[in-house]
Amino acid sequence: MKKVIFLFFIPFLGWSQSEQPFSFDDFIQVVKTGHPIARQAELQKELGELAILKSKGQVDPEAFTEFNQKQFDDSRYYNLFDAGLKIPTWFGASFQAGYEQNAGDFLNPENSTPTDGLLYAGVSVPIGKGLLMDERRATLRQGRLYNETTKAEQVKMLNDLLLDAGKAYWNWFRAYNNVLVFEDAYTLAEQRYQAVKLGANIGERPAIDTLEAGIQRQTRQVQVRQASLEMKNARALLEIFLWQEGNIPLELEEGVIPRFENPLLLEEFGTIVEMDSLLANHPEFAQAEIKLQSLEVDRKYQSEMLKPELNLKYNFLSSNAGAESQVLLNNYTFGLQFSMSLFLRKERGDLKMTKVKIEQSERGLDQKRAQLNYKVDVALNEWQTISEQIVIQQRTVSDYNGLLNGERSLFENGESSLFMVNSREMSYIQSQLKLNELISKRFQAEIKVNHALGILNTVL
Repeated sequence: MKKVIFLFFIPFLGWSQSEQPFSFDDFIQVVKTGHPIARQAELQKELGELAILKSKGQVDPEAFTEFNQKQFDDSRYYNLFDAGLKIPTWFGASFQAGYEQNAGDFLNPENSTPTDGLLYAGVSVPIGKGLLMDERRATLRQGRLYNETTKAEQVKMLNDLLLDAGKAYWNWFRAYNNVLVFEDAYTLAEQRYQAVKLGANIGERPAIDTLEAGIQRQTRQVQVRQASLEMKNARALLEIFLWQEGNIPLELEEGVIPRFENPLLLEEFGTIVEMDSLLANHPEFAQAEIKLQSLEVDRKYQSEMLKPELNLKYNFLSSNAGAESQVLLNNYTFGLQFSMSLFLRKERGDLKMTKVKIEQSERGLDQKRAQLNYKVDVALNEWQTISEQIVIQQRTVSDYNGLLNGERSLFENGESSLFMVNSREMSYIQSQLKLNELISKRFQAEIKVNHALGILNTVL
């Protein structure tokens, strides 16, 4: 049995007092409570509950009344009155009780009733077609299955929404931290330019160093502006997911930043869960299973349709004569109804088609299981590989920082060139940018694993 190792980061915060950190958890909470798709997911749940309500209508009691009168040439041909209550049941039988009163000069003898009318109560039972499964029971079961489908669809919608929202947040996180890297680099370039310019003015540095330092400063200016543009675009994408209840879009205030997490202080811990048990509850897998169950209901119903129709109906009768009247076993109506198609071509065709669909769904279920396992494996591999890369990249950043500090000391002592300092600095900047990218991908990979397992909505 496959097992999944879950790894989580323990964040360490650090930000300026003038900034307003916006944590990932706070962001997700806003998305889950206000985003239109989250509301649509809630409506899916309501649809399922309404489907059950509709299916229960198959066994709703029904009151009925029928009155017919014929008057012609001053003769009352007949007055026919029948009223009562029908109670269908989930197991196929139907109960009925009512009151019948008929009179007239030309009344059909079979419709004759006592002067006070006739009370009746009885039952209708299918003993052929419909004994084990009928349209009523099939509708009830399909309603329950549809409710389960809407629940799975609700989870799927939320998981997809949170996947996209999570990616947007961590892309914003990366873009923001890239701006910080380039702003620091520009500050250093500006300070170096002023120092080199001063040294050139007093004759301690060649004039060409001033030109090189100025070019480097201008390059950093361009990089800061490009990084700022990417950060603004990432911020704009993030705001797409920010809504207030009532379908009111929200915007981030100036000074709102992603929660900063020091990559040098990231720690990990793990816990083990059973992948097979998680995949069994995956919304996409659940939908495929429910589809198969729905086809099984159709198969049972269509198998029942191959039987001949044979219905029994029995009613006890009693005259409406007050306290003395009673239901007697020798007062009754009894009926038997039989019918059967001679070739059953429609019924046999429907059943065979459903069996083919069931076989297709079973093969599709196996394929869906394989696809979901593949998605989890890919997401886990990405997660674990990036985690290992972060550890290496942290050391790389530290090593480049050491090289840069050493080169700066040599430059200040006149033992190195401005070109070498710039080269070391660019390597250090690139290593920081790579680390920001890996951290962003690391959190996105965690989201992808939980999404592949179908549990993203429950862990966020």
